[in-house]
Amino acid sequence: MNTTGYNEIDLKNWKNYPEIKTNSFWEYEVNTYEQIYKRYTKRNDLVLNIFCNSESAKEDAKKLDRKYLEIEDYEYDNSLRDTVNNKLKELEQKNIQLLLLTPDVTDIRASNTEEFFNTFKQFAKLGIDNLEQGRFVVLIIGNTYSNSTLHLEVFEYAQFLTSQGLRLKAHIVKEVWKWSTLESSTAKALWHCRALKSGFNVATFKNIFIFEKL
Repeated sequence: MNTTGYNEIDLKNWKNYPEIKTNSFWEYEVNTYEQIYKRYTKRNDLVLNIFCNSESAKEDAKKLDRKYLEIEDYEYDNSLRDTVNNKLKELEQKNIQLLLLTPDVTDIRASNTEEFFNTFKQFAKLGIDNLEQGRFVVLIIGNTYSNSTLHLEVFEYAQFLTSQGLRLKAHIVKEVWKWSTLESSTAKALWHCRALKSGFNVATFKNIFIFEKL
């Protein structure tokens, strides 16, 4: 097999992988974590998920024979570094092979944006320090809208990661709401009405940024 070294895709037979998405817009039906794991990991690789906002991240890792470690905290503590190191020893791993950063910036625990951004930086550094060179960091993050303003902090998060010696490889837009059908009794219809009144567009997607550790 002719592979990249970080996945199990046989490049000599690349036509055999039509299910692997290489475009930058993923429809609602696309399984995000399955795509990420198949593209950027191999069997028995260790995935570290920080903030852990999706049960399917763990389920898909297990289904695809990836080892999985998660940190659900929204408050950074120096003891977490020891926790991760001890878990690596337990799993007989020197490093992690994929870092998932999945902060929910709409969570009440992240309501103080500046404070949470600083917390995110500490968590990100912890993960990057334990990431094997040449492997990938995936940032999955939504947009926030308040006081009639669309906020651009998602790009601040992405920019911080590039400042840590990571190379941005891709920006993917993932549909999280199916917006094609509007019924008068649904929450979608209410948001549609609010958008018409206030001049904004409803964010029906999340951002997925893919970085490589050089």
